[in-house]
Amino acid sequence: YPSNDDYHALHEVDNFAWGQGGRNLFESAPINVGATGSYTITVENAAYRNNTANAPKFYYTGTFTIEAEKINYLQVQVPMVNFAVSFVLPADFTTYFDAPTFQVTASYTSGRTDQTVTMYTQRAPQYFDYEQGVRLNFALTAVNKDSEAVSLSGSHTEILPGKCYAVTYSLPAGFSVSD
Repeated sequence: YPSNDDYHALHEVDNFAWGQGGRNLFESAPINVGATGSYTITVENAAYRNNTANAPKFYYTGTFTIEAEKINYLQVQVPMVNFAVSFVLPADFTTYFDAPTFQVTASYTSGRTDQTVTMYTQRAPQYFDYEQGVRLNFALTAVNKDSEAVSLSGSHTEILPGKCYAVTYSLPAGFSVSD
C-alpha cells in the first residue's frame, strides 16, 4: 500500500517517476503487451564524470532489452578505466640510502600530454589515464650514505586499464613490476 509520503510529491527524472517515499517506480511510457523496449544504461563515478586527476575512474555503458510482463534482472560490472602505480622499497632501504624520489611517467603515443608524478614516500597508488599503447617509465633516485647520487630506471609497456602496478625495488637486484 502507498504510504503518506507517496502523496506529497512526484519526482520525475529521465523518463522515470516515483513517489517521495521511493516506492511506485514506474516507466512513464509503458510498453505494450508483447512488445519489447531497448534501453541504454550509463554508469560512471564522479571521478570519471569530472575527469578528476589521480583518482580511480569507473565507466560502463551498455544496452539492454526488457519485455512487457516479464521481470528482467540486469547485472552490470563497472570496470576501472584507468590504471595505478605504486612503488615498494625493501625494509632496509634507509639503512643504505637517504632521500628516495620515485618518478613515474605515463607516455602516450596519441600525442596527448604525458602524465608525470613524483613521489617521495611509499604511499597510496597514483592514478593515470589509460589509452592503448601507453608506456610506463619510472626512475628511483636516492643518495647513499657516502653522499653519492644513485639512480635506477626502467619501463613497462604491457599496461592494461583496471590494474594497479607495483614497482618493487630490491637490493642489489634492481626492480620488478607486477599487477
